[in-house]
Amino acid sequence: MHIVFDEADSRSLAASFDVDESMRSRIVVVNEDWSIGPLIEDAEEGGMGGRNNWLSKVSEKEISGVGRYLDEIKETLKEHPEEQGLIWVAPNSRDVSGYYYLVSNLEDFKGRLAAIWLNNLPFINDKGLIFYPSYLNEIPAKEFVKAKRLSNEISLSLFETDPDEWKKLTQENMPLRVLDGAKKLLSKEEHFFDKEILGALQNEFQKASRLIASVRGKQKYHLNTQFAIWRLRELINSGQIEAKGDWPAQENFEVKKIQQNQNPEAS
Repeated sequence: MHIVFDEADSRSLAASFDVDESMRSRIVVVNEDWSIGPLIEDAEEGGMGGRNNWLSKVSEKEISGVGRYLDEIKETLKEHPEEQGLIWVAPNSRDVSGYYYLVSNLEDFKGRLAAIWLNNLPFINDKGLIFYPSYLNEIPAKEFVKAKRLSNEISLSLFETDPDEWKKLTQENMPLRVLDGAKKLLSKEEHFFDKEILGALQNEFQKASRLIASVRGKQKYHLNTQFAIWRLRELINSGQIEAKGDWPAQENFEVKKIQQNQNPEAS
């Protein structure tokens, strides 16, 4: 069983099955980005402190509970005692956060889980050039076969130490985590990316999706698209960005710089 953290990653990995039949196995996609949002699931104090409430605010739709992927992984390992779980971890905060979450919740399956850490591993792209991917979906199908050979069982000692990292992040309970090295995550405030977002604005209106793509392309850190859209909305609400379109409700809107000589009270 392969475990990945994005649908695009799943499709890229599945393409390797046609290259090498030994790669073929079920793929479970962890459809939750644990690099964003508070990690405490329930807000005992009420308000927006809990993870589900925070995610509902950001996505503007009700979010409840964690994905079914965790139950699927557990049920598969229980029903098929011969099956092993292989977690693919690319060097980005989404994958690394997801790894820590899984290891902290799958301790009953020690000895049956392995991980492939892709940080600092060179790959060859379709043009024959060496590159270092940030996401699994950047890897050509044939390269997955080579990468799988580098998998290592998650040892008993790692099951003792890695959950401690998740506990630390949960205690910090910040709205954002960024990757600082192979396995180190740093907790950050929600406005961490605001400077880069504001710096990417132009004097003319541009689509919000294009601006986000520009910021993501220049970032060494993983930037969740829904999180970026939310930050755009917050910056618009605070008067730091000019916008047009249906920006309060959906992604289809445009943004630009507010001109210094612009008088917001003028009509």
